Amino acid sequence: MTSWNATPLIGGAAFNMRFNRAVFTNPEARQKLASLIITFLRRGGFETQVNVLDHDILRQAQQQPENYRDLIVRIGGYSDYFTRLSPEMQAEVILRTEYENL
Repeated sequence: MTSWNATPLIGGAAFNMRFNRAVFTNPEARQKLASLIITFLRRGGFETQVNVLDHDILRQAQQQPENYRDLIVRIGGYSDYFTRLSPEMQAEVILRTEYENL
């Protein structure tokens, strides 16, 4: 993301990163993530978006949407409230987190 010239792009390019929330319970992992972001910016990175997903939370949001009205997820080039997504799109977002349970 920092090895090519992003000058022609209006507003630069966003670098999306997605992590399981378990990463943030480990102080060493949090420090590594902070170092990654700092290095990205120092090397000329324009914007990064850190998204924290949890398979179980997403399933709970499907079952009890009234309790998760403020849950926002990243979908391709935009973000949206998870509970406003169609059931098919919710299933797609959850499918992207399946690696957590391997």
